[in-house]
Amino acid sequence: MKDYRRLTEDEILQLKSQSCLADDWGNVPVAEGFNCEYVHHTRFSGEVKLGVFEAEFTLPGESRNIRDYVM
Repeated sequence: MKDYRRLTEDEILQLKSQSCLADDWGNVPVAEGFNCEYVHHTRFSGEVKLGVFEAEFTLPGESRNIRDYVM
């Protein structure tokens, strides 16, 4: 099972600068090795666990809202 940690203040600031929003950043745990570089224009609500991304990808549909999800 992956170990998750809280986002750092710097990571939250970077995500905000990349047009990301969260109802509560404390509900967005990330895997060790997470890099903000590939996350843009996304709104998180509920608990959303983020893994390690190595490239940009686009979720299907027009909306980039993610709720209660593990990626």
